[in-house]
Amino acid sequence: MSEVNTDLVGFVQSNREEQTATLDMDATLVETEKASALGCYEGYAATNRQHVVAEQGVVHTEFRDGNVLRI
Repeated sequence: MSEVNTDLVGFVQSNREEQTATLDMDATLVETEKASALGCYEGYAATNRQHVVAEQGVVHTEFRDGNVLRI
């Protein structure tokens, strides 16, 4: 799926006048009651949702454990 997304975003970008894209990253902690969820740095059980958005729309989404600090 990652390769398909890469190809799709590349195709869309190659057909735009503007040859650069601005990436906006957003990592959000979402509190959860899931028994297997790990604690986040704020002290509650959470999952970590990360989106990368460009002019073409969402170009990457990843869901991780709440204790993951690295973006």
